[in-house]
Amino acid sequence: MDVTNEAPLEVTPLVKKKRARTGNYTAAEDEALVLAWENVSLDPITGTNQDGSTYWDRIADYYNRIVKSKSFRTTKSLQQRWCSIQECCNRWAGCMVSVEDNQPSGTTLMDLVGSHSLSSCQHCRLHC
Repeated sequence: MDVTNEAPLEVTPLVKKKRARTGNYTAAEDEALVLAWENVSLDPITGTNQDGSTYWDRIADYYNRIVKSKSFRTTKSLQQRWCSIQECCNRWAGCMVSVEDNQPSGTTLMDLVGSHSLSSCQHCRLHC
């Protein structure tokens, strides 16, 4: 068997067509996601009696119907964004608890929200 007489193999790399990345979520899109989550989660008929994929498919369907943008968001994208929003909401709620625990006498909820100690907390997405 003579190896020198064989022609070299030509290897063509498999090229996957990349999808264009959609832009960042806007405040209006975040609010629409919260509204879609709320609508599906608080549905008195279905409620929690649905599996995870059905649950998120319903959220994605509702979201894509109410959003007035050109970009279509996938179920996976919405799940990841929801995790980000939920993390920030949990952080903000923790900050609120710490501010409420040290609440001076006579202050209102609006005083607490505008307080320096709450604004110095590392929270985000107050539009939600």
